[in-house]
Amino acid sequence: MFSARQYFLYPALGIVALSLAPMAQAVERLHQKLEKAPVPLQAAVDAAEQATGGRAYEAELEHNRFNSEYEVNLIAAGALLEVSIDAQTAKVLSVRHKPHKQSP
Repeated sequence: MFSARQYFLYPALGIVALSLAPMAQAVERLHQKLEKAPVPLQAAVDAAEQATGGRAYEAELEHNRFNSEYEVNLIAAGALLEVSIDAQTAKVLSVRHKPHKQSP
């Protein structure tokens, strides 16, 4: 015999499971696309360092619905910079100054 909890819980779990399947497929497609990206992380770091004359201390791959890009954080001439590099072409997309974090 089903309780009221089971009556509502089982359909809700089914809806959640169905909504996660397309998300998992999208993540898998994105992962496959990124594995095929022609620009490796080191090439993106090199491009950012060459463009700014700085030294990278952190880099990561960012992706959205339209493209993939590397975000490379650097120190150049005492300033903190964030450089966006196109993951398909290694072209510099933007250079932004990052604010210094103050210690308390």
